[in-house]
Amino acid sequence: MPKRIKEWYGAKTVYRVFTTLNKKGHKVYEERVIVLRATSFGRAIQVAEKEAKTYAKESECHYLGYVNVFKLSEDSITELTEVFSLMRDSKLTDEKSLDKFFDTGLERTQR
Repeated sequence: MPKRIKEWYGAKTVYRVFTTLNKKGHKVYEERVIVLRATSFGRAIQVAEKEAKTYAKESECHYLGYVNVFKLSEDSITELTEVFSLMRDSKLTDEKSLDKFFDTGLERTQR
């Protein structure tokens, strides 16, 4: 039986942070993207979920059971390799789409 080749995948997982509330008392959520190697899309999901549970236990957060896997088109990861992509349909204008899905004003990012 030939050995299955492991390919690169990006996996986004989502968590609720236990110890942190924002100034308004809202829950805080975290999105993470990791890269991994797996022999199939299904196996990539399994690996990402296992890693997510480990991360949640070590980081005082709750893994919400959400994983979105992206198969990389490259054979190796180098600078500027795309490691995750998600496409979404929307009837909103560009500005409203950004505000609704990507930049709500509640993100904790450095600017």
